[in-house]
Order: sequence, then C-alpha cells, then structure tokens
Amino acid sequence: MTPTDDSFGQEEFPPLVSLQPPVRLAPGAELARMVRETALVRALTGIAEWTGGSRQVTEHALPVADEISDAVTELGLLDAAQFERLWWIALDSDLVDIDEDELTAEIGPARALLDQGSDEDALEVWSDIAHALITVDADGTDLDPRLAVILQLFTHREAMRFDEPQDMLAHLEQAGLIKRSGPLASLTALGLWTGRRLFQDILGQHVPVFGSTAGANARTLLPALRSYNDRELAEEVALWLTGRDPEQAAQEIAEAVPEVSPLSRAVGLTILDERLGEPGRRALASLRKLPGVGALVLSRLIERGEERDVLPDPEDIAWVSVDMTVAAMEIGGPPEEILTTLSGDMTVDDVLSMIDMLDYSDHPHTELMLRFLKEHHPERRVVSAARAMLRDSDEPPGARGRRSKKPKKVGKSAGSRKKRRR
Repeated sequence: MTPTDDSFGQEEFPPLVSLQPPVRLAPGAELARMVRETALVRALTGIAEWTGGSRQVTEHALPVADEISDAVTELGLLDAAQFERLWWIALDSDLVDIDEDELTAEIGPARALLDQGSDEDALEVWSDIAHALITVDADGTDLDPRLAVILQLFTHREAMRFDEPQDMLAHLEQAGLIKRSGPLASLTALGLWTGRRLFQDILGQHVPVFGSTAGANARTLLPALRSYNDRELAEEVALWLTGRDPEQAAQEIAEAVPEVSPLSRAVGLTILDERLGEPGRRALASLRKLPGVGALVLSRLIERGEERDVLPDPEDIAWVSVDMTVAAMEIGGPPEEILTTLSGDMTVDDVLSMIDMLDYSDHPHTELMLRFLKEHHPERRVVSAARAMLRDSDEPPGARGRRSKKPKKVGKSAGSRKKRRR
C-alpha cells in the first residue's frame, strides 16, 4: 500500500510559519454575546440605524458634510474622521448597503444577522468587521500595524509590550480584541477567535481547536493533532476516545496511518504505541507487514531495543529517511531552522550517504525532499548531490518501485545508523 494524503501539498510547503499549537476558544454563544456588546459593534449598528430606510449619499458613497456633522452629534462620536472610519467599516461588512444608481444608503443585511441570526451568523458578521478594521496595506508588502499586533499576540499566546501608538492600541481595545494592563497587551477571548480567523485567512494555515475532533474519524483526527504537545495530545485523544470501543478505535487509527501525511503518520504511530494500551500495540504490530509503514514501526522497535537482531533493508532505510525528513518539513518554519532540525548530529558525508540511498526509495515524497535540499541546503556538495539525483533519473526518484529483496548480510549495514524518531 502506498501512503497518500489528499490534502498534502495543497498549502505552501514547507509552511513559512511553523504549525501553530491548538487554541481553546470560548463557546460560540459567549463569543457572539461579546461581539454584540463591543463598543465598536454598537457604534457600527448606530451608524446603520442612522441611515434609516434611505439616506442620500454623494458620488463618493459618503453622506453630505452637514449630515455627517449631525451624525457625529447624534451618535456621540468624536469628529467627522471617526464617523468616516466607522462608515467604511459598516459598508465593507454589509451593515450599511449603498444603492449606486439611486445614490442612497440603507440598513444592510448584516444588521439583522447580528440581532436575529444564530451565534455563527453573528461571528461571520464579526469576521467581516475585523477584516474591514484590520487590513493589509495597499501595496501588499507591509502588514497593517494593528494586524501585526493581533498576529503577534496570537502566535505568542501571552501578554506582550508594544511600542505602537496608544491610539492604535485603543482602537483594538474598543473593538474588544485586546485588553491592556499597564504597558502589556493580551488578546481577549474574542481577540483569540479573531486572531485564529485572521491567521488562517491571511497565511492559509489551519489552527486546531481543542475538543473539535470529538466526532471526527481517524483520517481527520491525525492531521489535526500534528502541532499538539504531549499533554495536549493526551487530552485530545482521551476526548476522541470517549464512547469509542478501544479495539475499534485502534484499528481505525491503524487503517488511517498509511493514508495520511508523514507528520500525521508519526502522530498516529505514537498514539498506537503510547496512548491506547494493548489494543494500540496490537494494531501497531499489524502494520509491520505493510511496505514503508512497516519500516517505521520497525525503526521504533529497534530504538527501544526490542528488535536487536533485525537489520532493515536499504529500501526500508531510504523510505524511513524520507518520511521522517518530510515530517520535519511539515512542521514548517524558516528553511534554516528546518535544516537544523533535520541535520541533528549528521555530518555532510552522512547527508550525502542518505541522498545516495534514496535511489532505493519508492516513497511518494522523495522528490519533494530532494528539491528542498537542492534549494535550501547551505553545503554545495549536498545541493549538487540532490540536483544530480533529480536530474539524472529518467523518472522521478522512487517511481521505479521497491527493488527485489536481497539476502541480508550479518554485520553492520551502511544504513543501520540509529535514526531519530520524530
């Protein structure tokens, strides 16, 4: 069976930002209540109501100056500049709708969703408001400083000190996104939800939510757990197991392991090996007979000293090397950090030997690994070897399939150097 992963490679790979740890979000009803009670949303709905059934606007989609002045007084705003800032947010989030033919403004469809829609409706409206409030600069190269604050707080998950202007931080506080204590700022519960949404929308990387896998199948579970630490993994797996038969759960994970990405596969093997007791270990043993995946299981047993007399085949060593390397690439981050993780105590000659052994590999991501080494490795010899392996093959590496088994020789093999399990 050849491992595959339908979603693997659809995002930028390796991701430039490391996989984010899971978040604990407040319940939807609580978040929707926060949305409706923020000072920003009250101000925006006030502007929507101010338009009434129909209010004339100019060709620039703004009310006339005298009406803006009246609105500032009526709505208790600071000045016309604040009105205009709120007006454009209301337009972009459909709280106010413009009839371009008639040059009139009226209450938009999002207004009713805030009051009468579901909690999910209110959060979708809020997402539009957040995108209108916090945008990427027009040239697309620099982040809006408010967006930078939200993303920094989201990725750090703790209070931080910022040198940004206080009025900018005050806008984020008015929006219910941050709270300040002295010189430090941190995300509110609504800010955490918004930070996750913005992070996903802008960077294209899914961020898991604690408890969201409870009803998922194993094929969905394993990718979701890629960024969990040991404590978080134990908690989420325990939740996923609730109401499931341990034997059936272990078998479901074992069946998913060959079909997921390398890092998801490593998570699945760890769960079978360490989290499901005897049912998990039996399911793990059943994978020994599978090409490729069986070699990963064997490498774990060799590390633990349970298979001292078994020498892996060159094909297996090559397959494991690719799978473990691509798993590290999946974690993401700057290429130099990935290479540091990959290299460990390996010398340049070790890396060259590994590349030579890839001629045996039928792993579907062999070419992906070689291209990464060719494009990012700092050693010219490694770059040249990876380029040669890619160039000199009439077919992509691994396309020729696994070689026929050779008799195993007693003694230390070229590839029997201990591999680090990722």
